[in-house]
Amino acid sequence: MPYHVGIDVSKWKHDVFAVDQDGAVALKPFQIRNDAEGFSDLLKTLGTLGDKSGVRICMESTGHYHKALYGFLADNGFSPSVVNPYLVSASNMN
Repeated sequence: MPYHVGIDVSKWKHDVFAVDQDGAVALKPFQIRNDAEGFSDLLKTLGTLGDKSGVRICMESTGHYHKALYGFLADNGFSPSVVNPYLVSASNMN
């Protein structure tokens, strides 16, 4: 079952949330620190979702703060996507 993981990036911490393909909560919102220990905690938590190929990760591009996490996830077998939060907000069709 595919999972969709969203990561809100900031300088000192990142907020993480995941839903399954039906939109049901797979991981309640939680925070990780923007450091090696936080990244390790995230990797362990993502491991509870099963096979990496079924986990789609998207994070916002916030200056350079996403780069270390992006590299860590890529080095550990994930294929994270990065989006520009301004462009996402501008495309809101409300």
